[in-house]
Amino acid sequence: MSAREASLVEELQRRFDVELDAGQIEAMERYWDLLAKWNRRLSLTAVKSYPELLEFHFFEGFLAADRLLRADEGCLADIGAGAGLPGLAFALLRPALDVRLLESNQRKGVFLNQAVRACRLNSRVFSGRAEDYTAWDEVDAASVRALKTSSALEGMLAERGIPLLALHGRQVPVSGRVDYETEERVRVPGSRNRWVSRLVFR
Repeated sequence: MSAREASLVEELQRRFDVELDAGQIEAMERYWDLLAKWNRRLSLTAVKSYPELLEFHFFEGFLAADRLLRADEGCLADIGAGAGLPGLAFALLRPALDVRLLESNQRKGVFLNQAVRACRLNSRVFSGRAEDYTAWDEVDAASVRALKTSSALEGMLAERGIPLLALHGRQVPVSGRVDYETEERVRVPGSRNRWVSRLVFR
């Protein structure tokens, strides 16, 4: 890590009120190295730099994990995990958390398995649609970023009382066909229109 990147990590920890240890910082570096290699042959993310990855993906995920996830919620399903964030950020900040990465793209699933191993995280990958996941009864909370949830999935979350932790801009990424309540909403520090929200479907 360059001196500039180390300074940015320190600044982001202050801004987001999150304290990371050396192992967590090293895990983010290993993830970036792996992502940069895979992104050359598989379009995983539009992120082009490590500072961008830190601020807009890892630290927004840390904010959601710190402010929106309850202490008794021990299993989280990251819907449409893609390149693995925010799910891996949850797993990194909360090592005891059982994180399930739900991703329908098979090649992205291969990347996710490699990322989990490289970062030594308590996470498992499910290759398939979230609507087809068969272990929702084990899940305490779900997360989503850059993906609008379907009404079918929202109905499944409502039936089981599973809250959705959403990382989003002005618009909350829901179908609009299932009633929901925003239990908590936190503006991302330093942003105008970035939020993390805890939603409960009815």
